Amino acid sequence: PILMKPRVGRGSKGIKIIKEARDIDTYHRPGEYIYQEVIGGKEFTIDTLSNMDGKILAVVPRIRLEIKDGVSYKSVTVKNKVIEEMCANICETLRLKGPANLQCILTDDGTPYFIEINSRIGSAVVLTIHAGVNIPLLAVKNILGMKIDMIGRFKENVVMLRYWDEVFTIVR
Repeated sequence: PILMKPRVGRGSKGIKIIKEARDIDTYHRPGEYIYQEVIGGKEFTIDTLSNMDGKILAVVPRIRLEIKDGVSYKSVTVKNKVIEEMCANICETLRLKGPANLQCILTDDGTPYFIEINSRIGSAVVLTIHAGVNIPLLAVKNILGMKIDMIGRFKENVVMLRYWDEVFTIVR
């Protein structure tokens, strides 16, 4: 199977899984989609921060335990040396500046496959903030030239649970 996702998108909107080779022509639109192998395993989002020279300052991985429409509803921070080192290497090789989030899938044999690199703050960065790494604040301090040294300094096993709640009122 092949995962077909729009080049420009948000969450999982427009993503299709193509299971048969003959179906590729049905959905193929040159230049509009990225095609990736479907990989099974645990999905991670990793929040990162690099300084203005592209040197990594912070790397905070979290497992996406529950995802709805591409949005993480349940996540937990974890320490994973392999993923942390690979993210640092990717960010520094690409000379990313400021916040970014990377996504990977860790297969059952422990191999990480990176599927996205987003040069922006992720929508669930609030978990990273609660784990002790305030990416938005640190990004501002970085821009102002203040010294930051955060590598590896975050709380592991911090869990985020999101849920919908109803609000009732009477309209007159």
